Formats: sequence, structure tokens, C-alpha cells
Amino acid sequence: MPFTISDYITCGIQIISLIAYLLVIFLLISSIYHKTAGISTEFYIHFIANGVVDILSNVLDICIRRFLTWGCFLEFYHSYLWIGNISPIIYYSTMGNCAVGILIITLNRFLQMNFPLFYKAFWTKKTAIILIIFQIITPYISYIYLVNFKVTLVYSEERDYFYHSMKDQRASWLNSLVMCIWSGLTFIVSFIMNILNIRKYKEIMNKKKKSGSPTSKVYVYSFYCCIISISLLMVFINSSIKLYAVEFAKKSLKELANFNFEWIILLMTCSHPFLIIILSKDIREKLFKFYTLDHLSKIRIIPMHIAVTTKSNVARH
Repeated sequence: MPFTISDYITCGIQIISLIAYLLVIFLLISSIYHKTAGISTEFYIHFIANGVVDILSNVLDICIRRFLTWGCFLEFYHSYLWIGNISPIIYYSTMGNCAVGILIITLNRFLQMNFPLFYKAFWTKKTAIILIIFQIITPYISYIYLVNFKVTLVYSEERDYFYHSMKDQRASWLNSLVMCIWSGLTFIVSFIMNILNIRKYKEIMNKKKKSGSPTSKVYVYSFYCCIISISLLMVFINSSIKLYAVEFAKKSLKELANFNFEWIILLMTCSHPFLIIILSKDIREKLFKFYTLDHLSKIRIIPMHIAVTTKSNVARH
């Protein structure tokens, strides 16, 4: 299946998002390293972790699924089927990492805005590291059963491309069920907290004196909360569709559900760097300052002293 206009648009969004993510991540790492992050340190840590997971999720989607749909490296994938065997574990677990990451960062905002004293005492760097370990490990544990199942390459006559599919459809059914559980739980909890977060954020902005700016920020923050909630809901709905398709052996519907994950992953992962830049004036100012020539010119250059040996110097010795 050749490149389509949709593929070009998707890849363009992913590349721009990747660049934006890396710019923000390097800035946040620098802020943490130089201890200028202040009370936002723990939030920055989670944003960096989520950024790495989101980037990895997009890269894996390209390597595991979309290369096959484009007809790239078919001989390689046919020759090394062990890659197909581990691909479901990595692919689904990474999506689980994204979902849990959204839940954790939503909880972070919820506690900071609604229970600031408890947040300050509870959400330390140690807590952040423990939660990141939980975010990474738990989805992989939930899909560890896949080591006992094999994967094969299947050709779709309707869509004209190859894709990885479980030989035993029980495994495919379990994959969809586990993803339904992950996305369903994270959606419900995140949705409730996002509603409360929007209300609290609106209260905070209304207390500020500047008119106009708070209102626009409330709209942007509400949009952000809607985006992450909708993306989790879409993962749940699509996983439910795939579960139904596997249960009743509807191959065409299953292939459609697999294809839908492309734009769902895009929605779930690629909006975060742009939204944090829009929402945070502090991030915008730091970002501009960090990547200007004026900042780069202040980088200290270590002088190097080179001893030059001449005939006169040799004669003296």
C-alpha cells in the first residue's frame, strides 16, 4: 500500500511534534539540573517521562505497524518473525504506558490545585520516580502472557497490506480485553479529575486581576483536558470494537480497528508539547531564552593551552 495524503499529514504532525517534544524536554531537564524548576520539579519529571513514552509510542507504531502497511522491509519482517512475536507486548504495553502517564499527570494537577499542602508533602521526587516505575512496569506485566503466543504476518486483500496478527485468536481477544480495562479505568478516573481540574482552574484564573488572559487560558486548559479525555475514550471504544470483531470473527472490522489506532495514538501523544507551551507563560519565556543565540553565546568555553615546540626551545634544554 503506497503513501497516501493521510500518511504525509500524519508523518508531518509526528515530526513536528517530535521536534517540539525534544525542545521542551531538553529545557525541562536543564531546569531540573540547574534547580530552577522550583515547585514544578515533580511535574517536569512526569512530563519528561511521558514525553519519552509518547515519542517511543509513535516510533513503535511506525516500525511495528506502518512499515508493513507501506510495504517497507517486507522481506526483513518475513525473515525475522521473532520481531513479530515481541511486537504485541511492546506495542500494547507502550499504549498502556501512555494511558497511565496521562492518568498520573492529571492526578498531579488535581492534587496541586485542590490539595496544595498535601501535594507538597506527598509528591516528592521519590514519589515521582516510584510512579514512573509503576507507569512503565505495570502495563508490561499485564501483557507478559503474550510470551506464550506466536505471531504471523497476514495479508489484507481489502486494504492491500500485511500486518501482524496472533496465530491464536484467544491472545488477540485478551489483548483487546486488557486494553479495554486499561483505557476504560484511566478514562473514567481522568475524566472525573479533569472536570474538577477545569472548575478549580477557572476559580484560580478568576482571582487574577488581568482580564481577558485568564478566560483564554481557561478555554485552552479545558481544550487540553478534553483532548486527553477523548483520546482515552477513543482507545476504549476502539479496543471494544476490536474485542467484538475478534469474538465474532469479523476480519474486516478487526483490520479497521487496527487502522484506527494510528490517528488515536496521534491524538493521545502529539498534542502535549504544544499545549504546555500555550498554557505556560513561564515555559514559553524559558524556551525562547534557552534556544536564543544570546543564551548559547553565554556557554563557557574552556581555554586550551598548547605547548609549541621550536628549535630554540629544544636548544635550551
